[in-house]
Amino acid sequence: MKKIICLLLSLTLTVLSLAVLSSCGCDAHADVAPADGICDVCGDELCKVHVDANTDGKCDECTAEVCAPHVDANLDGKCDKCTASLCATHTDANNDGKCETCGALACMPHADLDPADGTCDKCGGVLCTVHADADTNGICDICTAAVCVAHYDEENDDVCDYCGANVDVPRTPAQGIADTVLCYANSEPLMVQANGTQNFYEYDEEGKEFVAYSLGFDSTLKTGKLNNLVATVEVIHREVLDIVDANGKKKPVITTYTITDEFLQGYGRRRNAADGNTWVSGPNFAPAKGSIAINLDESLLQNVTYVEAPYNNVLTFRVAKENVEEVLGTAITTDSAVTVSITNDGAVVTGITISYGIKATGNFPKCLVTYEVKYDYSVQRIDLVA
Repeated sequence: MKKIICLLLSLTLTVLSLAVLSSCGCDAHADVAPADGICDVCGDELCKVHVDANTDGKCDECTAEVCAPHVDANLDGKCDKCTASLCATHTDANNDGKCETCGALACMPHADLDPADGTCDKCGGVLCTVHADADTNGICDICTAAVCVAHYDEENDDVCDYCGANVDVPRTPAQGIADTVLCYANSEPLMVQANGTQNFYEYDEEGKEFVAYSLGFDSTLKTGKLNNLVATVEVIHREVLDIVDANGKKKPVITTYTITDEFLQGYGRRRNAADGNTWVSGPNFAPAKGSIAINLDESLLQNVTYVEAPYNNVLTFRVAKENVEEVLGTAITTDSAVTVSITNDGAVVTGITISYGIKATGNFPKCLVTYEVKYDYSVQRIDLVA
């Protein structure tokens, strides 16, 4: 019995001595291959429960990889958390475009042709978030998606004609002119309201310019039915500047004139009924479809811009004074280019603004003129002039 006890003690001391010697020979534990919680150098059991406080995918105590299962959401063949290489050779036995081992894209080369959405048509993988087109061939160098440096939408359907992307492509000035021409062709307003202002400028004692007086103009034209008869009525108020000599001193006097014009089916036309005028033969002067259009020949327009907004697209341009009559259809006395802004709602023209300047001459000082016209397409109530 004592021999057996002595033998056991001897074996125990031997094992302890080996363990001590092994521990003393391992300066830094490592558990890399295999990552089993046993030191690869000395064989010590390092830890039973791994801790990864710094979230680097490795145990803080024994360096064992503690990222299981691995996740490869970006499908690059590496674990997103610990960056471990998941497999050297991808396999795709079920032909779904993804490696069965690590989930990485196993579809090479990728293709993104229809739809061109940055996703591989075969495997569905996200190919790139920012396209690159170094050779400027319109195809992404990374994922072959169609790439547009500038989308083009000639059909004006908010879809790029080249790549099919759903985009809101700003219209070019030339396209804006074309859009406005089409809107003019559709325009047959039932009410036309116009307002005009002529501001006359003089100088004070300090030489500063100020508005000395203004002349106004307004008119309203309505067309529709009156007792089931076609009727059109226009009322115009115009202020006119007269220069009179009062006791040897010239004095500006502003006079207001009112003009009325009416048409009634079966009766003809009547001007200034308040003055006792009666009906005479004459045509309806209501605007016909497309008749309010001006000449938008692009060669006659300068500094053209087109700004889009819901139901409020605005074409703005300048017209040299020598081309004013050709564009507007009427002669205007002006010493400057005329600025024009035309608004449309995508279907019809809803307004036009015209402004220009006149230099001081004789008894008339410098003048700036602005006219604004608005078009309404709703049904109108018609009343003849009393």
